[in-house]
This record gives sequence, structure tokens and C-alpha cells, in this order.
Amino acid sequence: LDLGSGLGRAVVGYAAAYAAWSVEEPQHAGAGGFPGASAASGGATAVASGVEIRARVHGVVMEHVVPALPPGLRRSVSFLNDDMFAVPCTAADIVLVNATGLEDGV
Repeated sequence: LDLGSGLGRAVVGYAAAYAAWSVEEPQHAGAGGFPGASAASGGATAVASGVEIRARVHGVVMEHVVPALPPGLRRSVSFLNDDMFAVPCTAADIVLVNATGLEDGV
């Protein structure tokens, strides 16, 4: 789970690495890091997920990055436009916090 995922580089990288290392599908429903994390293409639970608070950046990911991914990788990622502090992450195996875009007041 990448909190502050920006353009999704870490999410896509982890999903690609997971695919290279694994020969089986994720075994638990929380693999995406937050409850109900569905893959960007719909359906199966995502292997890697990103949460980005900036709607414009999230829109770029959903309109340009996700469609450019190979179908297998597209099914392994999910992205959510939300506040990282509002997203439960107890089901995540790994949590990356990369909040370089936050304002000073946060």
C-alpha cells in the first residue's frame, strides 16, 4: 500500500515485481492494502494499491498510466483518490508513505 502514491511508480513496480516472483494469485482478500481494494480493471483483488489525495494527479494515473499497462499488470493494481489518513491499512503487508506533495500545514 503506497500512501501518497503520486503517479503510481511504486505501485506499478511492486505489482510487476510480485508477478515476477510469484506463481500464484494473492491468497487473502486484503492484498491491496485496504478493504475492498479492487484492481484498476475491476474484479480481482489488487496486489498493490496507491492512495493519492490530489485529484488531478489521481486523474492522470487513471486516464494515462493504468490504460498503458499490460492487461495482467493492470489487474494487479488499484488506485484510490482519498486522504491517506482516512484509509485503513491493517491488511497491508507493506506500507510505503511517500508524502512529498503535502502542504506545510499537514
